[in-house]
Amino acid sequence: MQTLRIAADTWDQVQTYLDHPSERMAFFAATMTAGTAVTDGDWTVVEVMYLDDDHDYAYQGWAGVELADHIRPQTLKWATEHNASLIEIHSHGLGIKATSFSTTDLRGLTEITPTLLWRLGGRPYAA
Repeated sequence: MQTLRIAADTWDQVQTYLDHPSERMAFFAATMTAGTAVTDGDWTVVEVMYLDDDHDYAYQGWAGVELADHIRPQTLKWATEHNASLIEIHSHGLGIKATSFSTTDLRGLTEITPTLLWRLGGRPYAA
């Protein structure tokens, strides 16, 4: 079983950030506890990257988001600098519906994940 640990105050900040009328994205840099296998790991969030509504999206609305061109390389560099795995998190607007991936989310993840894994040098990527 894999576990992702995040400090309570950090989690509160993440939830506040994501509880917004438009979709929003953020990223976690997470490292694995020494001596655990990737398939049975104990992960800890070491840093959170919040995206700026005015600069980091090419499109942001209730129907989805499109990242600005500079974000993907910036997140990969950031995770590499932390020697960490990259975890994408996002909302679908205000937190009134059950958590799930949309069809658009799944299609996008299918397309981008192989490239992200290659760019992360074997460190895991998750969403």
